[in-house]
Amino acid sequence: MQASWSRILASYLGERSVTFGVVLAGRTSDETADSPFPCLVTLPIVTEAEDSNMGLLQNMMAYNSNLYKHQFNPLAEVKKWLGHPASPIFDTVLVYQKTSGPHLNTDQWKLMEDLPSVEYSVSLEVEPLEDEQLHLRLTTRSDIVPHEQAELMLK
Repeated sequence: MQASWSRILASYLGERSVTFGVVLAGRTSDETADSPFPCLVTLPIVTEAEDSNMGLLQNMMAYNSNLYKHQFNPLAEVKKWLGHPASPIFDTVLVYQKTSGPHLNTDQWKLMEDLPSVEYSVSLEVEPLEDEQLHLRLTTRSDIVPHEQAELMLK
């Protein structure tokens, strides 16, 4: 998903190098596996366009193996490492929604109010369905990405 998203962003922006956020589950231990509360972490993915898809996938695999070592460092600290302590380092985010597991028992909770908001200019949520399909949800700030352009990104 990350390689595909980087290709889409690079094409849309006309840039060889793109940076976007990826949301990780943060459930890496027995203690957090069954936690009823979110354990999410958001980290930057920095990609440089590759001519081949295989090259891009290999680079993404290597990048991710290093990324997991730092997943619990605060984003503010990561921004300092990248030399941008006071400004955003990405304005798009990729989220892979895992919808199964014991922590998703919603019988105990009742949603009182849900006011959707967009923290990033573009947010792509990928959710696996039971029939081995993927549901894609693209949320954009319409003042930055017009509706028609958002539809093209999903195709």
